[in-house]
Amino acid sequence: MAPIEHKFHSLQRDQNDEIVSYLGQYTPYSSSILGFFVRAINNKVSVQGEYQVYCSHAQLSTTTAEDQVILLLAQPNRLRVFLNTEKCLNEAEPTWMGQDEIGLEHGHFEFEDENARGLYEKSQDLLEAAIRFVGWKQQGIFFHGLSVLWTPLLYKMFKVPYNGPCVRYICSVEKYLHKETPQSITVNGEELMIGSVTVQDIDKVIANNKIPFEKAYVQECSGISTALRRQDGELVAWGLTHSDGAICALHVLQSWRRLGLAQMVLDDLCVKQAKDFSALHKGYRVYLQGVVENYNTASKAVFHKSGWKIADIGLTWAQVTLMAFVFELKDLTNDKLYQLEPNIPVLVGRGEKFDIHDRTVSRKQIQLEALSDGRCFVERLSENPSLLGTKLLPLKNKVEVKHNDIINLLPVSGYRAG
Repeated sequence: MAPIEHKFHSLQRDQNDEIVSYLGQYTPYSSSILGFFVRAINNKVSVQGEYQVYCSHAQLSTTTAEDQVILLLAQPNRLRVFLNTEKCLNEAEPTWMGQDEIGLEHGHFEFEDENARGLYEKSQDLLEAAIRFVGWKQQGIFFHGLSVLWTPLLYKMFKVPYNGPCVRYICSVEKYLHKETPQSITVNGEELMIGSVTVQDIDKVIANNKIPFEKAYVQECSGISTALRRQDGELVAWGLTHSDGAICALHVLQSWRRLGLAQMVLDDLCVKQAKDFSALHKGYRVYLQGVVENYNTASKAVFHKSGWKIADIGLTWAQVTLMAFVFELKDLTNDKLYQLEPNIPVLVGRGEKFDIHDRTVSRKQIQLEALSDGRCFVERLSENPSLLGTKLLPLKNKVEVKHNDIINLLPVSGYRAG
């Protein structure tokens, strides 16, 4: 069966309401990209560089429940992705199989349900095509809030210098919408004032955070924040809001722990978020989000104690770069590998056949060409050996070679690679 040819469309600004309405159908699975998009179009967060929304469908309003839909919010070297199949794939309860912790390099997901397995494979194909379309030419891409379902694909396509799988906790905004919090609390006989993080607090927040966020970003995250202070102004506990609306940098100084301050910060921050988000999000179920690194047991305990639920298989923030070489040619006469670089066509000499995975194609002479968008094509050429070393021909009857495939060139006399 021939591979499906995926097409992608650039959505325009006058389709923003349509995009929001569509994503709103899929909360909480879509809450990360939806939260960022709604805050961006309402100027609640700054957007680094121009952003563009791409989609597998030109009109979201005409899609059906059976359609596989992908939305990508692309910025320079940054990418946010949502597939509508994430809902049913998460509900199918995939099992992580591998040596590493969930979402890391050595492992994959398995589904008991046959339909879910097929849907997962098709979804990966769609996502791979979309990534190639949107971001392959960039030297590096940072994925924001990507479902952990797709991390095996990242390791297939890229080098992955950083990958931070997280657990996502959610809570309906209604829990905090009509709740009030005090302006101060008394802890061990000392009154602590409840307010917001200020510009003067930014350096301290960064110094105590596990992830070294940029100063400008932390300052933006403080727009919706909670700070507990001593009477002299000393900051002892705090929490901020990520650009996608998730709880950010929840922290209590060591000497003030086990006193219930994390719970107080969380409650006050969620009250502020609930008021802000309910004014922005209309017509769909709104969730507050807490995204916690898999290893951060203390923060997990805070959300669990507060009655928040785990939403899905998890999200990750991942930095990826292109492979140094996309394809390898192997001369089986001497086991020598030839690395094929993008945009440099290679003409291979006469022989009986060559293999692509378990697929064998008879040929006398082939031409290989890897493109800068990560695709590689091979084509059988004329049987005339005099063509060796001549001008390469335009490829017509192409056979696509997948990323990182090894093309085995079987033993031939006079074999050479360009």
